[in-house]
Amino acid sequence: MKRAWLLIVGLLVGCSAEAQPHDELQVVATTPIIADIARQVAGNRANISGLIPDSADPHVFEPKLSTVRSIANADVVLSNGLLLEERAMQRALEAHRREGVEHVELGAQLSQHGGYQLPLVEHANLDTVWLGFRVHGRLIDQAQVRIKVSEARGPGEMQAFITGTFGGPEQLLNTSNRAEAFVPQNAHTHVSWAFSEPGEYSLTLDAVLTVDGKEVEHIATQAFRFAVAVEPRANTVLDQGHEDITVDLEQRAFTLVGDHDADPNSTVIAVPASTLQFVPKDPAYRFLGRPQEQIYLLHQAVLGKHVHGDVDPHIWLDPNNGMAMAQTIAEALAKADPEGAEEYLQRAERYRQRLERVADTMQQRIAQIPKQRRKLVTTHDGYGYLARALGLEVAGFVTPNPAVEPSPRDIAALRSTLHNLDVPAVFVEPNASAQSKDLRAAAEQGGVRVCTIFGDSFGGQLHSYVELLDHDAETLRTCLKGE
Repeated sequence: MKRAWLLIVGLLVGCSAEAQPHDELQVVATTPIIADIARQVAGNRANISGLIPDSADPHVFEPKLSTVRSIANADVVLSNGLLLEERAMQRALEAHRREGVEHVELGAQLSQHGGYQLPLVEHANLDTVWLGFRVHGRLIDQAQVRIKVSEARGPGEMQAFITGTFGGPEQLLNTSNRAEAFVPQNAHTHVSWAFSEPGEYSLTLDAVLTVDGKEVEHIATQAFRFAVAVEPRANTVLDQGHEDITVDLEQRAFTLVGDHDADPNSTVIAVPASTLQFVPKDPAYRFLGRPQEQIYLLHQAVLGKHVHGDVDPHIWLDPNNGMAMAQTIAEALAKADPEGAEEYLQRAERYRQRLERVADTMQQRIAQIPKQRRKLVTTHDGYGYLARALGLEVAGFVTPNPAVEPSPRDIAALRSTLHNLDVPAVFVEPNASAQSKDLRAAAEQGGVRVCTIFGDSFGGQLHSYVELLDHDAETLRTCLKGE
């Protein structure tokens, strides 16, 4: 494989050296979506070549010799960036960049024209709240706060524990033998929370000030509610960010302090179905259950590196980003072809107006779906921009990355999501065959409708970006509304 790549690079260099100037501006675009937007902006003034076929997945497509030749002869190269394109494609683009040709990574320039980037969820379990313990204030030297369970209600057992530096767990609280947690004054600790069954839980905690293990003062009692793999019912739902169950020694009260500073009396802590895990075989985790039993787990630290990096690369699924991409392309073409600058910018403006109309139509269609049914379950984690643009909830997916086979945990979490959230429909992509098969199987088992959605590429009767947006909005309306 390495020798083959060196041969391609050698041919690329040779092609660059022998390339002849063209009267017509030669533009190459990596993805079908970028190529279509570029054609709308360029009109007949430039020749636009797409490097990735309409129905191919940009995550896994590897360049061929013809791909390399197209790059070598281009005046302008347009790519998505943000690590969307497969690594071999990135190497081909980087090799040609050294030749001085204008190379524009659209994802990096979104903000210049009103676009935005979404951070990728940093764990395969979607967004979850990071829930720890904190003690605020100081009353007596050498004192600690003992936090213990005074009452627990729910369909199963609940555990709170921490994982040490070398991976060993240390149990803090549970609902079976009422273990206790000790937190020093003006200190906090990260905590993992495990639940054995889906459903609604209520956990009443007592906070007692102690010195040398002896009780000095009862500080507060407070109930906390959890919604595990079911729809949370509360005015305030904590489902992401860093939050601590806090004992405020000055106020003699429990609070929730962190990114949201919520009132425990009107708040539910969400534990999504996607947090489903299997109990490890390590005997140290036996307090959670038997090996390979299912539990729902809020990790004490959920940071992890997604294969695409830190930013979701599927920028085009929000039409507002599509407008920013068109403007960026127009400026790149105008720089390479100053005589056509006015034409490029005028066409980009007309295309922007068209996308605004498309965005309005999409909103009108989604407005017809009852709010409780606006849940999006797809083959992979690639629809965050679409969900944000249309006010949908990303309820689940088969796998965070289409290049990675789903694990048994992924499939189990997906089935739990479909069952517990009463999802009306799931959406499969034509080019994600393995994940589509798994999603179809889970949906059929739960009696859930299966619909087709397009994200990374075209297919069937879809040959343009506008058609893709229109199709997806109509499919969402039809399938989630239940027509």
